[in-house]
Amino acid sequence: TFVHKPNIRVLRHYEKRSEDYMNDPEVLKSNELLREKLGGKIDFFFSSEVEYGPYFEKMQPNSKHIILDADRGEIPISATEIRENGVYSMSQYLPDVVSKHYVKRVCIVGSESTGKSTLVRKLAEIYETNFAEEYGRIFYEELGGCHDIVLKEDLKKIAIGHNHQVNLLSQIANKVFFVDTDIIYTQFFSWEKFQEYDYLIDLMIKENTEKIDLYIYLNQTIPHELDGMRECKTKQQNKLDDLKLYEMYTVDYGKQVVKMNPNDLDGITALIDKLFEN
Repeated sequence: TFVHKPNIRVLRHYEKRSEDYMNDPEVLKSNELLREKLGGKIDFFFSSEVEYGPYFEKMQPNSKHIILDADRGEIPISATEIRENGVYSMSQYLPDVVSKHYVKRVCIVGSESTGKSTLVRKLAEIYETNFAEEYGRIFYEELGGCHDIVLKEDLKKIAIGHNHQVNLLSQIANKVFFVDTDIIYTQFFSWEKFQEYDYLIDLMIKENTEKIDLYIYLNQTIPHELDGMRECKTKQQNKLDDLKLYEMYTVDYGKQVVKMNPNDLDGITALIDKLFEN
């Protein structure tokens, strides 16, 4: 709010929450530290709560408490109401700098040609939000191909680029952010092409760098489609790949995934909506 105001400096200060806040010595100490940060004196406190009067009189006796919009005429919401009703039902009242920390991340995963990209775009449209494309596809499209030119070092670049894309785009999402595949899928390519798990990618997965809240694993219900970026595989090989990939998610990396059919849009949106239940 004040980032472009050269005459205003914003400081962050932690105040301990306490049931007995009027008598808790830690709360008193917190107020003393606040005065120290501001040069030993605080002239004014602004709030919309008349009930804060006794608190400020005790904790900051030399300061004046100024009440703004006590009847909620300008801003018809309070922090207490947001806490009681939940941030998701009141998200329209949260500033962007706060709301971005409550964005839920949903990752659509599964083996090749299961409809992940199509579903991600559809869900982003339904929830009026944005999404992260499969970064590996972006990476190899720029090179003009994929399966016959994979290098080991590519996979690290893809994992890092994917993470950067997810963390950047999720900052501007509307309550929920959709991700088309993840770095476990990149790790699958390392196993498929080089018969080994990449150490860096393994570490990134275990450190939960993507911070996914819900994994939806799509079943193989769509015929395998060759699009110039995929290898030509038999139906049996596609099935074996799917079993290996699912094992990587659930066994190797212990992810809780929900298997769904890509055309079960009602079931998928019901899963997503549960993320916002308070």
